[in-house]
Amino acid sequence: METFLNLKTVREALGVGDLEFISCSGTVYHALLEDWMKNLEVGIPVLLEDGIKLLVYAGEYDLICNWLGKLNFLVLSH
Repeated sequence: METFLNLKTVREALGVGDLEFISCSGTVYHALLEDWMKNLEVGIPVLLEDGIKLLVYAGEYDLICNWLGKLNFLVLSH
């Protein structure tokens, strides 16, 4: 995913300039560490209603946050 999102053509399409995509930023990880179990069921629909675009990514073999659970959540949120 990092290789794809760091392609010049993809960065241009996303309008992010020269910003490099990093799959796990240490800064972000530590900032969100205390939010591990925070319930976002209320927050995400509000963001979507406000027109904020989100990337919801799940690895095929992710046992904790699997793609099926995320899909069900998004379908129910819509």
